[in-house]
Amino acid sequence: MNALIKDRPENPVEFLIDRLTQPEKKRIVLILPPGLKQNQEETMNVALMLHNHLKEDLGIDDINYISVSDLLGREINKRSEYGKQIFECQRNFSYVKDEIVIDLVQTHIEECERNN
Repeated sequence: MNALIKDRPENPVEFLIDRLTQPEKKRIVLILPPGLKQNQEETMNVALMLHNHLKEDLGIDDINYISVSDLLGREINKRSEYGKQIFECQRNFSYVKDEIVIDLVQTHIEECERNN
C-alpha cells in the first residue's frame, strides 16, 4: 500500500496486480565496522566467499555492494561540496558527518534500484 501512495500510478488496480504477482526482492545487508584496512585482504576473502555462496548455492544473481570509503573517495575526486567537506575531515583526522554518509549511501541505493 505504501508503494501505491508513493508512486501514484495512473491505473492503481493494474499496479497492485503487478506488485502482487511479482516476487518480492529479498535483501541481505551486512555491515562491517569501519577501519578494516589492516585486515583488508581477509575481509575481501570473506566478501568473495559470501558472494560466491549467494550466487552459486542460493542462485541470487543481483548482488550489489556498498563501500562507504569508495563513495567518500568518489566525492573527493568529483570535488563536490560533499567531497570538500570529506577532504577536510580526512585532513583533520575527524569523522565525516553521519548526514553526509547517510545521504551518499541512500543515493547509491536509489541508483542501484533504478538500474535494476
